[in-house]
Amino acid sequence: LAQPSALAMIWTSFLPYLFFGFYQEVVYRGILQSELVRRWGALAGILSANVFYTFGPLHWYYFAVQTSLAASMFAGIFAIGLFFGVLFWRSGNLWIVAIIHGIGNSYIVGSLSAAR
Repeated sequence: LAQPSALAMIWTSFLPYLFFGFYQEVVYRGILQSELVRRWGALAGILSANVFYTFGPLHWYYFAVQTSLAASMFAGIFAIGLFFGVLFWRSGNLWIVAIIHGIGNSYIVGSLSAAR
């Protein structure tokens, strides 16, 4: 009886992180990467936008963890961001990247909250 309902889980975990993933993709892929690719070409534009994505203010909290954990987290974020950047560049479809990002965020947060 103490477990939250499925609707409550969707409302508190899935929807906010789906929107947050979409927001990140609009900022870093839709705006920043598009402009950097236009100015500097695909390789430099995607890599530069991904560095901003990885070390930007949306992932600042990883600087507070132990150095050994931070390195692996930043490497993972960079790899996923690179995948998202190439996927957006190749497909031209921001919705695909945003939905994958949002579902990934929801899964991670939902898994962490379920483990408590």
